[in-house]
Amino acid sequence: MRFRSTLLALVAVLFTATGASAQSITDDVLAAFIKGRQAEQPELDKVGAQLDDLDRKIDEFRKCAEVINETMSGLKAKVALKAKCGATSVDGFMKDRAKLLAAPEKAGAAVAGMDLRKYAKVKESVTMYLSGDRNFAEGELKAFANHATALSDAMGMALAKPAGNARGGGGVSGRVGNALAGQMRMFTPDMTWAYVSYLWGIMYMSGATMFETAYQPGQWTRWQISDASQPDQKIVLERALISRAADKSEWWRIKTITTSPEATDTITLESQFKPLDAEGLSMQVVRMRGKLPGDTEGKELMVPEHLTMLSMSAFPMKPTKESIAGATVGTENVNVGGKGYSAKHVKFGAGTGNMEWWLADNAPGTVLKVQFSGQEADQKWTMQMTESGTGAKSELGVK
Repeated sequence: MRFRSTLLALVAVLFTATGASAQSITDDVLAAFIKGRQAEQPELDKVGAQLDDLDRKIDEFRKCAEVINETMSGLKAKVALKAKCGATSVDGFMKDRAKLLAAPEKAGAAVAGMDLRKYAKVKESVTMYLSGDRNFAEGELKAFANHATALSDAMGMALAKPAGNARGGGGVSGRVGNALAGQMRMFTPDMTWAYVSYLWGIMYMSGATMFETAYQPGQWTRWQISDASQPDQKIVLERALISRAADKSEWWRIKTITTSPEATDTITLESQFKPLDAEGLSMQVVRMRGKLPGDTEGKELMVPEHLTMLSMSAFPMKPTKESIAGATVGTENVNVGGKGYSAKHVKFGAGTGNMEWWLADNAPGTVLKVQFSGQEADQKWTMQMTESGTGAKSELGVK
């Protein structure tokens, strides 16, 4: 899947350096994936000419749209885009592309003996590894190394050297900043979802929200993310629960403001999540509106089928009460917007470093601060709440 592989290589979902999640990449899994990929390639070849034609149309549209967007905005720009460029966005082209790619991936999953979702996740992990990411558990890294050449051949990608700080757990703000720079400035649907997956990886798969309790509708928090390896970049993250319906579905707003020496980019996403089980341990994203760099207003974003993620208050592994008690190192004061909280400081070993949380039962969502620190001075990232409030409403027209 040439185009998708390239996009996934741009942005890697953050897996915590501790390898805390259950190992999902094994020798058997990779051997099965390679067989699936070998079955997928002939199907990709069948639609290769159509994919190339769509790529040409997308490129032509972007060049045409760039000229119009420099001089017009709003409804006037949409009318001109339709008249002169043949469409108002690349969304239609990307939907056609997704349809062409669906059958090959389905064929690969069948030969691999995996459901489509697992096959896609393994492919993303393989792409990340080949692109230089080494934020995997030790057992997973060993399995990747055992199959590196075969995976490189199957994916048509060269095995890149490990990325800087790959095993340190750092690089949070740096990677988000890089994701928003250069290549990511033109947000196609695929690139948007690469960014979304990365952002959720930071919040939900890193363990940052492992101790989080439920927000109330209208409640919002604002966070400062700092990364010792990228001191010239700054990220402000805002989360808000817009609404919760009787069926437990929720609308959330996640806004990031990324500042670097080159630019400041703001991305606002409002997403509807619906529970997949009675306990609400897993949520499916069913709808999303977004305002991306260069947009003058919010717009509907295509949501891929079967996109699931952990719910806001769930993490696949939670420590026992006894484990938390053993990891509690004391109580400290944490200031949020001028208000002081007496916070329990919990500290667990994480690989060669430490993962720490500051928790207060009377704070919104309980978690006030999260920090990872590795052996090196630049292997440290921190997320700290700076403000909180109530009364959050949709900024993008969600009803």
